[in-house]
Amino acid sequence: MNYALFPPPQVANLPPPPPRVEITSVVPESSENDVSKWPATASYEYIAQNCVGESLTATAKKSIEEGAKNKICCSCGPGVDCSTNERCECRRVAAELMKVYTIKKRRPKKTDRGLKVKPDMYYKQMFFNCGSGCTCGPSCGMKVLLKSDERQSERFFIQRRNLNIGFSVFTKEPIEEGTVVACLNGEICGERLVNTDETVAEYSMTLLDENDMLLKFISKTSRLGNRQKKYFKKIMLKKTDKKISTECISVNTAQKGNFTRFLSHCCKPNSMVLRSYQGGLSITDIRLFFVATRRIEAGEEVTIDYGAAYKKERLVNCLCGHCLSKKPRKAPRQSNQPAPQVAVEEQERDVDYQEPQNPGNGAESRSIRTRKRSKPMRSSPPIQNNEDQLPRKKKRSTDTLDQN
Repeated sequence: MNYALFPPPQVANLPPPPPRVEITSVVPESSENDVSKWPATASYEYIAQNCVGESLTATAKKSIEEGAKNKICCSCGPGVDCSTNERCECRRVAAELMKVYTIKKRRPKKTDRGLKVKPDMYYKQMFFNCGSGCTCGPSCGMKVLLKSDERQSERFFIQRRNLNIGFSVFTKEPIEEGTVVACLNGEICGERLVNTDETVAEYSMTLLDENDMLLKFISKTSRLGNRQKKYFKKIMLKKTDKKISTECISVNTAQKGNFTRFLSHCCKPNSMVLRSYQGGLSITDIRLFFVATRRIEAGEEVTIDYGAAYKKERLVNCLCGHCLSKKPRKAPRQSNQPAPQVAVEEQERDVDYQEPQNPGNGAESRSIRTRKRSKPMRSSPPIQNNEDQLPRKKKRSTDTLDQN
């Protein structure tokens, strides 16, 4: 039978892709606002979830294949909050993670605002969230990451307001302290690609590294088979043989991703990055997400800290607003004008970073990762997930990441 004569099968019930976050250039009296003159890095393919990219080792690929066979999906049903349901499978995984990484002497204090994040929490705490395959409803407190994927085009915009400033992410509405801002989406790639492609290095963030704190959980949990544990340990265990390099897994947003690829660096940022499993325990189930460390006002830029190594290697003269505020002003600073989408009066905004329009010309460039970068955060304010804007006097917010 000649199957070429038959049309390809139609996939039904697939929702249309969400509207992309708007990106504009509004530099006063500049021809650079024309889209044809934008840097190549301003263009990307939108993806709603992480996907498998290039340069992964055979071990990493085998680990991903094994992980795809062992998804974790709860069957709690609509109207059930998994964070309070002791029978929920997702909640049990979250509790197991909390048990492994919570030390009694340094147990995070729990308040009506949620979990108080300790220094270097990026490498010392791991969360778990329900995935799209779970049957719990939208009101579930463990679907906070899925909720952050919604309405992004209504909540954020990307804009370049000055030629000395690259494209930045701004919020259209206030973001309360502790609220999950969004997740970073991209291609999961290996260290070889990051080390050989400068653009990829500029637009990538580490997902797994040598001696990752996840080794402790992987060694103790019974939810992973021996084969899967073997693959994880081979990827993350530090090698004593110099000829054997430890594999660093990264999220590459150079070609594919979402609006968070434009988040800029600030030495005193208003957001921080954390990690969470979602719907499983595979490499592809790990998501990087950003949390507001203070209230972010409408029209304000969303910023993160790229880490000490990035600042040392690439920001000899840091241009973030915090650093500029410490320097004596010799001349009037160039400012970002308020965005036309938000009717809010803004104060003068300082130069944040420079977009890598001409790679290799020596100019400082923006990035969310550098090779051998240090931990992204050294200290963190309290975190809370009050996405539904509940009164603070109530017991707990409905959207929590620390279920135990």
